[in-house]
Amino acid sequence: MRISRVVAGTVAVVALASGCASSIGGSASTGSSVTSGPYTCRPAVDASACGQVGKIAADDVKRHGGGGAATLVQFVASTREKANKAAGGDIVPGDQKVYLIQITGNFIGGPDSYPCCTAPSPRPFTELTAIVDASTFMGLDNGMSSQPADLSSLGTVITVQ
Repeated sequence: MRISRVVAGTVAVVALASGCASSIGGSASTGSSVTSGPYTCRPAVDASACGQVGKIAADDVKRHGGGGAATLVQFVASTREKANKAAGGDIVPGDQKVYLIQITGNFIGGPDSYPCCTAPSPRPFTELTAIVDASTFMGLDNGMSSQPADLSSLGTVITVQ
């Protein structure tokens, strides 16, 4: 069960005008990889997408990690509607091309991580998801949970190292 959904504008993920639409729906061979700055993605994906997703994950871990590190960062190309459904969030109709990013680690939720009118729970979360526009990397939705989303249901899962 997803604990939260935060709409764009309330979360400062990253807003960079960097194109990666060519990687949406594309396939990559499982034995290949691509490196962008300090990040390596397997299988290979557009280098810009690899670097931007790596940076988004690093920023989100700093924001919600309580000083810890991510143990796994993965993402998949999808549409916003399908990504939100897979992440356990609200239904957001449409075919906007996005990346669903899932970060595994130990995360602490802020005030935006709980349903309206409920007190924050002291329990940590193990999964943080972010949905970003595939062409601008603008943050659209995010959430925290104790259950991972099934990224493989959406397509080829890319692992960021």
